[in-house]
Amino acid sequence: MFLTNKLERWRGITKLLFILFMINNFILLFIMNGFESVHHYYDGQLIASLVNGLIAVAFILTIKLSKIKLDISLSYKVLFVFLSVILLVFNCLITSSLNQNWLFFLNIVLQLINLTFFLSANALSCFSNRFFIHTAIGYWLLLVILIITYQKSDWVKYSFDNVVILSNYLTFIAACVFSLNYSDKYLPKWVVLLLWGINVLLCISVGARASIVALIFMPAAMFLATEKRKTVKLSVAFISLCGLICIVSLFKTNSSLGRLFILKNTGNIIRQHALKGVGLNRFPGFYNLEQAAYFRSGQGTYTQKYLADTVYTSNNEFLQLTAETGVIAMIISVFFFTIAYQEIRTNNNGISTSRLIWYIAVLVLSLSSYPLRNFMFGNALLTFWVLEHNPRKITLKAVTSGVYVYATAVLLVALLSVQLAQLAVRSEWKRVDDNEEIGDDIFRKYNAIYSKIYYDETFLLQYFHLAKLDSDEGKPGELINKLISNKYSITYLIYRAEVEASHKLNREAINTLHDAINISPYKFIPRYALVKLLISNHDLPAAQKEAQIVLNLPVKVPSARVDTIKDHCRRILNSRLSP
Repeated sequence: MFLTNKLERWRGITKLLFILFMINNFILLFIMNGFESVHHYYDGQLIASLVNGLIAVAFILTIKLSKIKLDISLSYKVLFVFLSVILLVFNCLITSSLNQNWLFFLNIVLQLINLTFFLSANALSCFSNRFFIHTAIGYWLLLVILIITYQKSDWVKYSFDNVVILSNYLTFIAACVFSLNYSDKYLPKWVVLLLWGINVLLCISVGARASIVALIFMPAAMFLATEKRKTVKLSVAFISLCGLICIVSLFKTNSSLGRLFILKNTGNIIRQHALKGVGLNRFPGFYNLEQAAYFRSGQGTYTQKYLADTVYTSNNEFLQLTAETGVIAMIISVFFFTIAYQEIRTNNNGISTSRLIWYIAVLVLSLSSYPLRNFMFGNALLTFWVLEHNPRKITLKAVTSGVYVYATAVLLVALLSVQLAQLAVRSEWKRVDDNEEIGDDIFRKYNAIYSKIYYDETFLLQYFHLAKLDSDEGKPGELINKLISNKYSITYLIYRAEVEASHKLNREAINTLHDAINISPYKFIPRYALVKLLISNHDLPAAQKEAQIVLNLPVKVPSARVDTIKDHCRRILNSRLSP
């Protein structure tokens, strides 16, 4: 009786901690990322990760204070978690120094460790499926409201990049509802159909192709998993395939062609860095270099040049992971698919449909979007993965709860110490901006902080703009080169050309602008920057030649800025008016 009461108390505490964990991941993180000032200085990911770490520490304390001795029964999922942690650490070691978003991956490691605890606790059945279904539906309704009102909400901008990614996130949460509901049929069929229909309409309205494909394939996969007649199964598979082809070829056709071009260049990067990859989160820089080299060599069709732009993701998680981490990622991916195969098969009863729903959604979204690159999306994916039905177990009898808890506690303390140190640095940065006017003192204080927060892109960019006003002529060049080494973008190349021109390095500035133009040959901004630079160098014939090219460029998205640029180029041609 005493042991039973003790175990029930432990279950109750675990339940409370997991509720706090879910509130933190789905509400606090959302709110923290939604406020621009917090996003700018403190970063909602950092604060939410700290809260997750504290929850994990509390979980450890409940185990020790309750004096419960549990043998850890590790599943395939837990093994995958530890392999993923090893992958992250190993890749940071074999690539160059920690890049600008290394803290992002530290947050993921902390999240994985935290989830490992709840993977172990999940076997104690602390929650029912109905609890998770109610929670997921409530959260889904919140996301629907945000999509409807997204033009008035900064939360979409800071938490999801754009409304399409938010729609993909909505579809993933809906897939989790369908998956959790399938086993006990808690929701009536009309409710499930209503959720599915609303989701489809919203995704069509914002042009979320990946979500539409996932919403087509989820019911098709469910039907194919349960249907016995081969003729009917083939017919449904054929109709689903035709629907996929229509969506890809007719819905946002230019965007689809642009993605094919991105995949082609991503394949080139993988071939060049097959062994160890280019490094975590360094795909954007290497990709834009590859794209610039492709156009510089004289290759590229009109369509490719028209669609090309600065690229930050391949829109395919598996290819980007392979490009960044090389053959190691391939091994991890194979292991992941092995897990998936084992979990969607039962002993002799065919495919487990509820798991199939979830995996189809994850597979489609990962093949055509970037769920793991978005912290909100990544958290949801990992969390709901924990909630999937009991996996097959591999018991490691040599591992005791004491060793497991103490080893993890040491790692947690180390990670939290780093997190707290970064929070202190960010607080120092905010105090400098809040209390100082632009002057020598603010430059000195920024320089003092620089070595502690060198990886943060927002800090580096702000420091760069301030340094251009300072008397230290070398600092702007150092900072912009640091930014370019992490993200080889058109904007940063234009900034570097401005720095080079200010130092009378005109030939270098022209070459830098040509590099920016080669990333996106039909983009107005870099070519117009070249026109202005040539005029400032008093090279009017060359400036007029570039101005004519600008006037001949096709307009991808009409805007007042493009109209202003074209009007200015006409004046340069007609009246030789300098900027």
